[in-house]
Amino acid sequence: MPAKSTIGGTVGGSTPVSDNPFAAQDTEIEDATVSGISPYLSSSPLGTGTDTVGVGGMSNALPGVLGSSGSGYGVEGVSEHGDGLYGSSVYGNGVHGAGKNAGLFDGEVTVNGNEAISGSLTAGSAKFSGVTTTSLAASGALTAGSLETSGSLSAGSLKASGALTAGSLETSGALTAGSVTTSGKVTAYDVVLTGGGDIAEEFAQLGEESEPGTVMVIGDEGGLSKCTLEYDRRVAGVVSSAANLKPAIVLKGAERALRKGVSLAMVGRVYCKADASYGPIRVGDLLTTSPTGGHAMAAMDPARAFGSVLGKALANLERGTGLIPILIALQ
Repeated sequence: MPAKSTIGGTVGGSTPVSDNPFAAQDTEIEDATVSGISPYLSSSPLGTGTDTVGVGGMSNALPGVLGSSGSGYGVEGVSEHGDGLYGSSVYGNGVHGAGKNAGLFDGEVTVNGNEAISGSLTAGSAKFSGVTTTSLAASGALTAGSLETSGSLSAGSLKASGALTAGSLETSGALTAGSVTTSGKVTAYDVVLTGGGDIAEEFAQLGEESEPGTVMVIGDEGGLSKCTLEYDRRVAGVVSSAANLKPAIVLKGAERALRKGVSLAMVGRVYCKADASYGPIRVGDLLTTSPTGGHAMAAMDPARAFGSVLGKALANLERGTGLIPILIALQ
């Protein structure tokens, strides 16, 4: 049967426990030892244990263990193999820190549950399954299942398997996230986008809705409509997302001039409707607008092609119409 220690009267030959308003009288704690003198305060009890609990505290309403210090640590936990300090609560906070700095972590911080922080969090490195905070700074790696902050977020490197939301974001290393939302500035040393094939911008659309892959031209009102003329110098680009190739970046303006909008591929690789009835299309051919609504064709006439080229073909189309990959290059 586990050994038990009874705390009551005088602890370690120092201050009577009855003088402490937070101490529970005659409380039994399994596998606990309270004896000795703390190296910080000469009249404080020191709890030690070998393969057992050093200090245990339980309370229905008040703190189970209370530590107070004028200049040192109120409560200090040290362990070679286990947890230096452990807190558990059914309905409240397992560990609650209050002060000018509610928490200071010199090493890695790991949080297995969702964590809500009303102030700022600063750590050398941190791992969370979910975190919400006003601001967050980590000089090392920051890893989270999901992360949301209304203020700034700064880290040496940042990885979120879920959503990342920040007022502003800065990282000197890698940024990896399922999705990123920021109302402010994003600053990064290196950005790698693993999904998508183009950079698109949202424009107002005139007339009927155009499906992905449609070649668009600029209308008189500034909106876009599908092309209907050959060698049209009003060509603007191709509607993104055809053949399930999504844009890597979508630029959205603050204004919504018209009720309908369309994401137009401006740079990169996109699938485009093409018509080889006016001549076969081969890899490397310059493409321009065609009379077939919303389709591109090979630019056979160099004199007319200037100013109406929308890109280069990345696949062959010998006859008829089809959807081919192209490299957007307006010229």
